[in-house]
Amino acid sequence: MSKKIDGYGDVLDFSCQMRVNGTPQLAGTFPTLMPSDRQMDKNCKIAERGGGRSDAARVMMRWVASDSVEVSLSGDYSSADTEPSVDAKLTQHSAGNFFNFLYDINTIQPKYGIRYTADSRFVTGDPFKTYAYPIDPVGGKNFPVNWISEEFKVQFRFSAYNVLNRVNRSAPNGDINNTGDFGRDISEQRRRQMEFALKLLF
Repeated sequence: MSKKIDGYGDVLDFSCQMRVNGTPQLAGTFPTLMPSDRQMDKNCKIAERGGGRSDAARVMMRWVASDSVEVSLSGDYSSADTEPSVDAKLTQHSAGNFFNFLYDINTIQPKYGIRYTADSRFVTGDPFKTYAYPIDPVGGKNFPVNWISEEFKVQFRFSAYNVLNRVNRSAPNGDINNTGDFGRDISEQRRRQMEFALKLLF
């Protein structure tokens, strides 16, 4: 089984979008990740949000070794990749915040010639679009635009039924009109049965 949901939120490169909007001065010298051909095509999207993909499969095998031994094997596989939820900045950064103001005038403005608390240039105006830059513009540390949580887990299960292979009688047939089987126990008995299951989750 495979299922895919397309993301409905766009993550845009800020500097690219400012140039596409015809306002390159608003980007200052802020770096961009977009190649020139993408920018010329007015395509500044670097990622999506709100989508995901999941895959799952199951394999089962049964081996009847004899009338008294039956072995069953089953394996499960599942994988899910989920994009971050859609979010968007609706208001500009507040210059009234003391730490925002200090970081703005002492770090961002001297380095890139812009102030992110001065106006609403970092607000897209569309709730389904947001700006993101996956590299810290000051420290250079990389951050994933679309982070995916990964998990790997193995589960093993063993089950056994009627290990001693004893006959377990049930109620006899009480239908007096059934002359052939009346008074007989004709129910199917569960033979000795063992099941092994291995499940991988990642």
